[in-house]
Amino acid sequence: MLSREGFCKALRMIRDQESIDEQFSKALNLVGDGHFVFGTENKYLLALRDVLKEAVNDQYDYIDWWLYEAADDFEVWETDCTMKYCLKEPEALYDFITGTLKPAPVSSGESTSQQEQGDVKMKGLPPLSEMERIEQTLLVEKLDEILERVDKEDIGFVITENGLPDMVLIPFRWFAENFPDEVPDGL
Repeated sequence: MLSREGFCKALRMIRDQESIDEQFSKALNLVGDGHFVFGTENKYLLALRDVLKEAVNDQYDYIDWWLYEAADDFEVWETDCTMKYCLKEPEALYDFITGTLKPAPVSSGESTSQQEQGDVKMKGLPPLSEMERIEQTLLVEKLDEILERVDKEDIGFVITENGLPDMVLIPFRWFAENFPDEVPDGL
């Protein structure tokens, strides 16, 4: 297994490089017509993320979430909303993925707030790492085909932007099965 120190160093280096790539893209935009994006589909970065995921057995794509999608508080809640984990630092993320991080209890007011926000883990969804991916620009060209596959094959897609996860497209029935009270009558 990858050491905690090696894992954290790699995550910090990814963030540093992405900051450099973003600065470079902004510089390109100054001299171009605004259609430059540097670092998309970077094979080294994709390979490094895959190696990190495998090395720490990140079955649920917490590394990608931490790098690209996490809220400012970097909190993850248990399904019953009674315990939470703060994953602000790479060390906490490593400990969480490897199962050594201890959760913090949640106050009753905080728990209710979290439940009202609807931040509840959906049951029966495959890990994002097992879902097919499609770039947003390609989705435009293949939308009908993708929607038909989602419906007929009962699968979901991770929609990427510049090679990074951006959205998830799933069949409506997956949502309806997890949140039946949210589905209007007749749907």
